[in-house]
Amino acid sequence: MVTAESRAVMVRIAGLAMTLAYASLIVWLYSAQPQTVAEVTGSLSSTVGVYQVDAQAMADAKIGPDDVVIGVAASGTTPFTLGALRASSAAGAVTIAVANNPDAPLFQVARHRILADTGSEVIAGSTRMKAGTAQKIVLNLFSTAVMVRMGRVYRGLMVDMRARNAKLRRRAAAIVSEIVRCPESDAARHLEQADGDVKTAILIGFGLSRSDAAQLLQRHGGNLRSAINARTGKDG
Repeated sequence: MVTAESRAVMVRIAGLAMTLAYASLIVWLYSAQPQTVAEVTGSLSSTVGVYQVDAQAMADAKIGPDDVVIGVAASGTTPFTLGALRASSAAGAVTIAVANNPDAPLFQVARHRILADTGSEVIAGSTRMKAGTAQKIVLNLFSTAVMVRMGRVYRGLMVDMRARNAKLRRRAAAIVSEIVRCPESDAARHLEQADGDVKTAILIGFGLSRSDAAQLLQRHGGNLRSAINARTGKDG
């Protein structure tokens, strides 16, 4: 059963997907213990030192207004993640906090907040269980929503792929066949003409030459739906 809270999270993610789709750089920050940071950067004597390290890490990555930084922490209190998000916000990046604690300080330093309220763990202190599983679902939703927004999915089918082996060729032929509504033998031929590129093969199946198909996709930023709509004059 999908709860109202889960639906709210999914709607929030869908709304943020376009921002992620056009980011120059997406940085994922996971919780890190201060001693782990110290091993890489030298001795740290306090939480302030961790924040300084995080700020420097974001500066080294040249985080700016065209970037998205996502901080993930079960408790939302991890100094490393807090410092990095704070520095990223100051640099003008879009910042997103994902946490399992409704009162997470991480939410205070991010522009957008995703709460996966999983409650107490079955085994106290083992956040890889409920919290970690929920975070993985949230991140999977992010990546899937971004793929859809970027036009890499068409009618529930992953079309942004190149058939480079027997398994992928079979899968690609089935995708082309379903979208073009042609026999798989024809779909395989279209794929061969397209050098294994599924989106190009689909447009070839709709009657375009390979060069015209490639040019049409280029004009529409690789978005198959937009290319098909331009070709047919219909909203597919």
